[in-house]
Amino acid sequence: VLEPLLGGQVYNHSRVQDWTTQIGDEALKVTDTVRSKGAKVIVNVLVMEKTDGGFRVSSTALWDETKDDLL
Repeated sequence: VLEPLLGGQVYNHSRVQDWTTQIGDEALKVTDTVRSKGAKVIVNVLVMEKTDGGFRVSSTALWDETKDDLL
């Protein structure tokens, strides 16, 4: 999931939000099989520069509201 999106990239703060969204979306595609069997999947993405700088976090949670009313 990471190599096609981030391979060869240099950290760029203005692109982090797009990267975290793309990585989360791709990770969810990978889990389609288990989600189709009723599994709950939570994806957390953290992209961070290799320095003492700040970081941005993106999370996605999906569930079947017709079967589960709580996480």
